Amino acid sequence: MTTAYWMVLVAAFMPYIFTTLSKTYKKLDNEKPRIYLDAIPDNCWQKRMDWAQKNSMEIFPIFASAIIIGHLANVSQAHLDEAAQLFIASRILYGVCYYKNWSKLRTLIWFVGFASIVWIFV
Repeated sequence: MTTAYWMVLVAAFMPYIFTTLSKTYKKLDNEKPRIYLDAIPDNCWQKRMDWAQKNSMEIFPIFASAIIIGHLANVSQAHLDEAAQLFIASRILYGVCYYKNWSKLRTLIWFVGFASIVWIFV
């Protein structure tokens, strides 16, 4: 399996890491997890981890599709691997920025991640 495909697997698990962190706010009510997450105050880092999880779920299909399309279009493996690794690095930094509430840097890093997807097609 290629490095790029491994990065797809890593990206698939990232939202679950963020959501696990978000569920440390208070005693988890696993009977109503969505209500529990919605009740976390906006100024808590756990709420920001929930938001990071949601954003990670939103961007994942675009990233995974780009990697698959890149393979089908015979984009060089080195190019795909570099773009995929850049994407994963940006998503890790994105999560850190959400945790720290660094909104401007988070937005910049989001653009780096999105640009890494576009880079696959260039």
